[in-house]
Amino acid sequence: MVTREELLKQVKSGLRGAYSTEDFLIHASSAVDTIDAVLNEMFESVRNWYQIYFPELPDTEDRKVYLEVVEKYVKEQPETERLLSEKAAKLLPRKESMGSRIPIEDLRALQEYARRLRGMYEVRDYLNDYVEKTVQKIAPNLSYLVGSTLATKLIVGAKGLKRLAVLPASSIQVMGAEKALFMHLLKHTKPPKHGIIFLHPAMRGIKKADRGKVARLLAAKISIAAKADTYTHNFIAPKLKEDLDKKIAEIIRKSGMATKEDIEKEQREKEERFRRGFAEAGRRGGMASQPRGNRPTGAEHSRFERRERRSVERFEKVIREERGERGFGRGGKFRSKKGRGRF
Repeated sequence: MVTREELLKQVKSGLRGAYSTEDFLIHASSAVDTIDAVLNEMFESVRNWYQIYFPELPDTEDRKVYLEVVEKYVKEQPETERLLSEKAAKLLPRKESMGSRIPIEDLRALQEYARRLRGMYEVRDYLNDYVEKTVQKIAPNLSYLVGSTLATKLIVGAKGLKRLAVLPASSIQVMGAEKALFMHLLKHTKPPKHGIIFLHPAMRGIKKADRGKVARLLAAKISIAAKADTYTHNFIAPKLKEDLDKKIAEIIRKSGMATKEDIEKEQREKEERFRRGFAEAGRRGGMASQPRGNRPTGAEHSRFERRERRSVERFEKVIREERGERGFGRGGKFRSKKGRGRF
């Protein structure tokens, strides 16, 4: 008979071996996404705040340079320009500012805010570098084939590299488009052709009619690369990429690249579907009787999202009932209608 001490020893041993680099990769990637969302809001607040003092300061793609100006430059003290880097100094406009005069003690609060925000951007860059190096280490074939960013999103979406390796190519193709897939099964809308693999450069410039073919090719190569990284550990990515590029080039040779008119037409179709969807949701939901056009408000958007979520939940309930499942039993497992066994 196994004693309590032996069971505890086995559990502790299992916990020690539960560590996986993939777990740290998933958490770090989630942290980067969270930081990005927070940084966007915080940077907007800094910019709106600083425009009261210095509205002439132009925007720049490098937000850390903008924050450096906010942190160090005081327009009433021209000598503070020497504290700026060369790139930040070039950002300063060479004209008199019409912004408000602010007491230095009030300005210091904004400068401290900008300094801390610059530090958060540095943390974000550090975590992003860690994610990129880690995914190249644990999945070299996948990283070489689709890039570090998309490889990370695929691993996170599949909840691990091993699970990604056992997924069929069809599931990898629509990963990230689960809601559109449920709507197709529930409301018979058009099925999704791709999910997050649309971020791959091979999908750029492809005609809409050919995206399904390219997505299937890409998903098949991703599946092979994930299996190689998980089981054989052979570096076969160059051959996979060469074969993929050759087949995509053949598709483009037959159909041609998407023109500017094709892209504009697709954008107009998306906007029209968006407006029709919200207009239909407004008619079903009995919104305000006063005509306000097809532009949705925040409240209408929330009602539409809740309605769509309930539709997905009803669809999942029907699927469970067709499988002979009812509710949850002890331990959170589904039970059959007869109550025999667990699924």
